Amino acid sequence: MDDSELEAKASTQEDRPNFPVMICDPRFGELYGGISGLPVTFLIERTVKIRSLMEGETNLALMESRLNSLLPSRILDEEIKRSKWQ
Repeated sequence: MDDSELEAKASTQEDRPNFPVMICDPRFGELYGGISGLPVTFLIERTVKIRSLMEGETNLALMESRLNSLLPSRILDEEIKRSKWQ
């Protein structure tokens, strides 16, 4: 949230993440529960409802646990099969 739009775009072009990246200001952090630091990961369902917020370095075990609690197992299995991370 401290980077300029130009810096954020340059970083995304260099790193080429395979997930959406948002550019936002501190007001966004207040609107979504008060983000105290970066990085931050949101789990957002298709209806755009935020289901989980994880601050700090990505903990894949925690993310998997939260996903498992949110999705029926058959849906998660199908997503994993289509994922390039398998």
